[in-house]
Amino acid sequence: MRPRMRGDVFYFPTPEGVYLRNNQGAFHLKGKGLARLLDLLSPYLDGRYTLEEITQQAPEEQRALISKLIEMLTARGFIRDLTPDHPHQLSVREQETYAAEIAFIEAFQDSSAWRFERYRQSRVLLIGSGLTLQALVQAALHSGLADISVLITSECSLDRQRLQEYLALRRTRDPLQKLHMLEPLNWDDEQAVARALAPFEAVLHLSDRPMLRRSALLNRFCYQQGKLFLGATILDTQAWLGPLVSPAPGRQEASRGCWECAWLRLLANLPSEMATTLYDFADHPEAPLSYALAGPTAAVVANTLNFELFKYITEAGPLETSGHLVFIDLETLQSQRHPFNASAHCHCCRQAGPLTASHFRDLVRERSTGPVLSLEEFSRKAAHLFDPRLGLFSALDEHNYTQIPLNIARVDLARPAPYLSRAETWRVFGAGSDFGAARRAATLRACEGYAAWCYDPRRSLSGSAPEIVGRAPESFTCYTRSLEPSTSLDPEEDYLWAWELPDEQVALVPAAAIFPLSAEEGRLQLPPIGVAAGMSWSEALCRALFTHGRAALEQRLAQSREPFPQVEIGALALSEAAQRYRHLLALQEVAITVYDLSALLSDWGLLAFAFCCHEETWTYTCHVQAQAAIEEGLQLCLQHAQALRNSESDYALSPVTPLPSALRGETLIAPLYPSVEVWEQMLPALLAALQSQGRRALVVPLDHDAALSEALPYIVRIVLGKRRADDGC
Repeated sequence: MRPRMRGDVFYFPTPEGVYLRNNQGAFHLKGKGLARLLDLLSPYLDGRYTLEEITQQAPEEQRALISKLIEMLTARGFIRDLTPDHPHQLSVREQETYAAEIAFIEAFQDSSAWRFERYRQSRVLLIGSGLTLQALVQAALHSGLADISVLITSECSLDRQRLQEYLALRRTRDPLQKLHMLEPLNWDDEQAVARALAPFEAVLHLSDRPMLRRSALLNRFCYQQGKLFLGATILDTQAWLGPLVSPAPGRQEASRGCWECAWLRLLANLPSEMATTLYDFADHPEAPLSYALAGPTAAVVANTLNFELFKYITEAGPLETSGHLVFIDLETLQSQRHPFNASAHCHCCRQAGPLTASHFRDLVRERSTGPVLSLEEFSRKAAHLFDPRLGLFSALDEHNYTQIPLNIARVDLARPAPYLSRAETWRVFGAGSDFGAARRAATLRACEGYAAWCYDPRRSLSGSAPEIVGRAPESFTCYTRSLEPSTSLDPEEDYLWAWELPDEQVALVPAAAIFPLSAEEGRLQLPPIGVAAGMSWSEALCRALFTHGRAALEQRLAQSREPFPQVEIGALALSEAAQRYRHLLALQEVAITVYDLSALLSDWGLLAFAFCCHEETWTYTCHVQAQAAIEEGLQLCLQHAQALRNSESDYALSPVTPLPSALRGETLIAPLYPSVEVWEQMLPALLAALQSQGRRALVVPLDHDAALSEALPYIVRIVLGKRRADDGC
């Protein structure tokens, strides 16, 4: 054993013994004279002497006490045994010069000198210009890098003489340090850029102006070549640092996304006026310099960036930029960490491609037999989708809405795709009998809306793709945009795999029939008909078919002639929640009349109801189970009444096709509706009814965003294919 007192330890005598403290904790060791004994031992606790050599110099009667004391302090983390440490080649002068850096490493890892030596010998390239790069060079020199290469770019001025002055000053303490100034690059010559990066292990990029194209280029090359990339971007009074990108095998950073992922997430949450100028990842060499950027603020940004490099290479301390962007407010110097998920639209680290038919079949079968998510598990997983700056969803709150009688929650969505407009904030609402229920409802609806427009074109197949051209006719069915069966593929069309039910066959449908492909389409409806999510595969499919049933219901009202009977809901065996909603509506003197419209959807196998307040029609619901449909309708009516009473139109119900007064019958009915409790039992009946209409359910999993799919794998869009003449195309 070669004991060494950790560099962060201090101690002082107490009446009972000695009190020790370091960065990890404190320890009060009782025993008179122990403080004096530690004073005598301290010069020998530097790792140069073995425990045996230390005790041999002590009187015989104290050797056992010294051994026990050192072993106890080692167990408590105040002393380290240097015996298993990796050997290093640092000189005594280097160890003395960088004692603080080595002590910092020692607080987290063993072999601290060896780890610092590895950092010191790293081949690092610093790229950029302006005050921030100047500060970064100073930070790199101060932290002990021995050989630093600098590539100065042209968008900002930089005092090269000042860099040499920094080097000269540092060499009074560390004569081995060097600065190499590289020749400027033509950034349009990607081969030249790749060659310039080749000799280096790590690349740091920092400029006073936002050079996004260059950052994206460096990110891509470093990712492809397995190099560390770490950058910072200045946007007005904001500095965004990270993420740390290192696709080296075995490191977590390889699977957390890259710089492009993080910035796609950030831009999706920025206001439209700022995002519009940045979304193309262009350089902005003429952008105004931030008034908040000066020597001190540039030093904060640069030192934070270099410290992340230091911690990564030495594996000492938590990395702030691993899987995160770090935001620094240049006016206040307050900082925040923001986690991000890999982006579906990244062209660097997300090499998405279409599945084969067999892989798609396996995926659907896996999800159809997947476990049912509990509400608690969904809430826990969905929490990772929220972040005010980089999340799929930027906010989940009650926004000062009235919370009686229902709790109301709101979720703000980021843009699911770059082409979608940010002129209006995408928001969805949820209502429930408590805060948790309201927030889950809003989050579930947000998942549906986001997935409905998150389209990655790389996941589609061209109509001329060799994977599908020339396949046997019985391999799959193909459909046109109007969802007619087709005998041939359109070579100009992009297709997605779909799961055809009830036949359980693979089919091809045009991507344009599943996803809105333009900003204009994106404004039409949130979410589109046929999109639904659930806690299980069967629930998602059933709810998606319910949306088609409701759309058919409103279309068929115009052809109806016979009045529909009223439902005497007081005579029905309602759920406890439905009874509570009915009672709360009565307390507000809101008279709701429920009409049974199930005759319109008899061929769908669905029960349907209209909910009217005086002359207005507030909502329609349809379901296989009457109690569930009525409970949903009463809750929606209570939500609408609450919005009207409190003048909170944000969460009021959207207008629906009114139920004509001529179709509002006077007859009261209280039939014994069938009870179906399980989603798995509902689905076969719905599919059979659909087949009897000569139509098929074409199911497309909405899983283009991996983070969303991981949190909630059961999000689908169902479109209804028409009867086909044969089984092939």
